[in-house]
Amino acid sequence: MGWEDPIRPQDAPRDISNNQNKNTWMGEQLDGKITTLCKNMSQRNVDTPRARRTHSNFQLHIPLEPRYISPHPYTNQNIVALARGPIVYCAEDHDNPWVNDHFKSLVFSTRGEITEKDADVNNEPYKQLTALGAATRFRLPEQARPDLGHNVDGFSEVDIEELHFIPYALRDNRGGKGHMRVGLRRR
Repeated sequence: MGWEDPIRPQDAPRDISNNQNKNTWMGEQLDGKITTLCKNMSQRNVDTPRARRTHSNFQLHIPLEPRYISPHPYTNQNIVALARGPIVYCAEDHDNPWVNDHFKSLVFSTRGEITEKDADVNNEPYKQLTALGAATRFRLPEQARPDLGHNVDGFSEVDIEELHFIPYALRDNRGGKGHMRVGLRRR
């Protein structure tokens, strides 16, 4: 799958089969015409109409917009992550050099703006996502440990203006200290 919408396969064989699993991130409509893509709305696969199979070039519009994802509430994990289409993203210290604790002291809000930027890792193009004004970092006193009682007055908050994300599949081997996180604590 490409990084851009629309996807434009070219010089396809005359008799192609383009079955695509219809995932929840696609929504209920593809380019506003779900009924032209499958006969039955409850169908899990989206199939290209027969009329398009006779043409060597066609376009497939699949929304590839950034979105927030979270585990089911019954898992008691109060975290949120970013995805774009089917691609899950992570925050890595290579793009966020101020991180030194695997993003443990960070809380993330779904109220910030998410921007996209074309980027490249080892000649592999991808879309970098940046959360603007959506993250806050808590600074803890040096002596803070789980076995010691603590006073909330000892904590301070630092707003993070930009938090950068990379597709999980492209992380690592880019330098940094190896600090990474997919799901961030929800604010």
